[in-house]
Amino acid sequence: MRDHNIRIDGERFSAHLDSQGNFQKIVFMEEVFEPPLRNTLYEINDEMAYVSEVRSEKELYLKLATKATSGRLTISSGKEIKIHLEADQKDVAKKAGLVVSFPLETVFHLSEDYNLGRKIDSEMPVGEQYSTNLGYNFFLANVDNMWIRLMTRQMNTFQRRRSASVHISRHPEIFIVTFTWNVTDDAYLAVFSSMDEAIEDFESWLKNELGVRKLSERPNIPEWVHNVKLVLTMDMMRPNWEIAHDYNDIANLAGELKEIGCPKDTLFYLPGYNGAYDSTYPNYEPHPELGGEEKFREMIETLHKNGFRAMIHTNAWGLDPCHPDIDRLQKHVLKDSEGNYKGFQTGGFFYQQRAPPQRPLKYLTDKIPFKGPKGARSLTFETTSIPDRCEALITIGGTKVGDARVRITIGRRSVLTPPGWFKDHQEYDIPIGFPFLLEAGKNKIKLEVVGEAQLDWSEGWYKIRHCYIPLNPYTSWTYPILFANTSDLEWIKVYVENVASVVMKYGIDALHIDATEYEWRKDICLKLREKLPDAAISGEGFATLSAMGFWAFAQMGVGQSLLAHLDIMRGTVQQGSLPDTSDLEELYRWLNKPSPVNNFVKDYVKTYTHLCAADAFVPIGKVCNTFPTRYSPRCKRELWKVIREAHGINYVPALRLNYRKYGLDEDAKKAIREIASW
Repeated sequence: MRDHNIRIDGERFSAHLDSQGNFQKIVFMEEVFEPPLRNTLYEINDEMAYVSEVRSEKELYLKLATKATSGRLTISSGKEIKIHLEADQKDVAKKAGLVVSFPLETVFHLSEDYNLGRKIDSEMPVGEQYSTNLGYNFFLANVDNMWIRLMTRQMNTFQRRRSASVHISRHPEIFIVTFTWNVTDDAYLAVFSSMDEAIEDFESWLKNELGVRKLSERPNIPEWVHNVKLVLTMDMMRPNWEIAHDYNDIANLAGELKEIGCPKDTLFYLPGYNGAYDSTYPNYEPHPELGGEEKFREMIETLHKNGFRAMIHTNAWGLDPCHPDIDRLQKHVLKDSEGNYKGFQTGGFFYQQRAPPQRPLKYLTDKIPFKGPKGARSLTFETTSIPDRCEALITIGGTKVGDARVRITIGRRSVLTPPGWFKDHQEYDIPIGFPFLLEAGKNKIKLEVVGEAQLDWSEGWYKIRHCYIPLNPYTSWTYPILFANTSDLEWIKVYVENVASVVMKYGIDALHIDATEYEWRKDICLKLREKLPDAAISGEGFATLSAMGFWAFAQMGVGQSLLAHLDIMRGTVQQGSLPDTSDLEELYRWLNKPSPVNNFVKDYVKTYTHLCAADAFVPIGKVCNTFPTRYSPRCKRELWKVIREAHGINYVPALRLNYRKYGLDEDAKKAIREIASW
């Protein structure tokens, strides 16, 4: 019967549903919420499900069916009301959804990203809609003096962030809200008297169920971490070997910052301190061209003397294909199903990668002969003219060197052919994963023989078989590196010992582990923590909730601005490096409302802007982009935007300075003084 209501109890509240599963009201102490539309919809895989009823006294069972799949939904009592879908075909049903209406007086608080909480209210224009994955898998609806929370608590071990989502559509008299979660998880409905109470309950779950601890409760977190108000991203050597700053520059900057009152414990993040960015891995020693060991030591001491901290950049899986010990290290590199070496930014016809975005340069060559004196142990020749700077895969052939090896060098990169290769083969395709950087115009290629051989270059040739370039000028673009197997115990030892030796030798305060998710590379992270118990460790975001309790700092990608979603909507997001969007910001100001719903995160991890997104006041190309400098008035606008927004949405601002070329300009000084006053 439609008029027979079923009461499902939670702690201090109850939900009243009819026999078809429609929410009729929620009662919280003396407050009552009645959805404007009494029809509740359920979805499977984003498709509306037909409901048939099977019920009992304490639980409500609903049989759901779409054209493609079906299952049984159970709504049951407890501290929270639990909503569970048992799919009939587990390999078909992936997502479940609950659709509920709310009055226009409702204010929604979305736990959207690492540090970002978003507020949506009746200023949302009629006809607009907004969808987002939820950073901590819950949202709050404040209506009728109660705070209704819908969330999912995952049943798997990874406890992923952003596995639940919300869709809000604005209509003339109501909001219609869809909460979606993975079928393998359960959804939960709870009601609270305030936002603080709802967040305290969530934090209690983090602690008791997941073991996540606040920074203040973790004994291995240095005291200075709690004081950090500012991160200075100081580019050192870019992937094209251009020096943005050397060790002397950083030391000089530290003295000047102390004089203007820069906050104590400001963290200097130093990407490219050990060589061209993303090169030299797994070596992390100071680089001679930046000043060498003694100047590096002096720089660290100067930072400490002025009250600042130093963080180096590392990569737990990165391996430089041109490393001098590549023969010994190559066994640690992962391969794909076709036997190609896996890597970041390695391109190729048949090895496509998700990131960084790239496109082929429409250029290749046939076999081009080169000549050299018979018996010469080395020779140098020029390529044909190359149309643009690119990464290139090269083949050489026709060389007669017997059991010896040939070292091919173009610019700063060198690759050796395998031992004895040309004794049995006519040509050698330098593998995917080992590209050369070619500049526009002609490039010099140097060939050297390693080992004893009867040499004959008379029939030698080379060809360029594939070139690739960034997708667009805003794409992050680095020195190409190979993927090492982070589960390999020998590789773990190599990485951990190399990093730990540098940190301990020079008294470095913190280290960043780039592009390394804690849950999937936990062994290597924990070994590093074991070796360096007192160092602050930073990661590139965290995909799982439990990882939030490991990092002291976390870089975030798109999360610097509440309006970063505009870039996604337009399909042009490239980690924050985009033209001015001020007109669109005005159009979407209804969406640019921060909520304190994610304020709790700052107690667990300090978030700051990602290396490739910290573009506030950047009159210099970033280390993660080899394109030339693009300076515009936007740089100044962005400086003040990130400063003001950082204070409101709980991340540590990361300023990027070009001290070597411009010094400490007046706007940067003003911004730093403002941060010091917080």
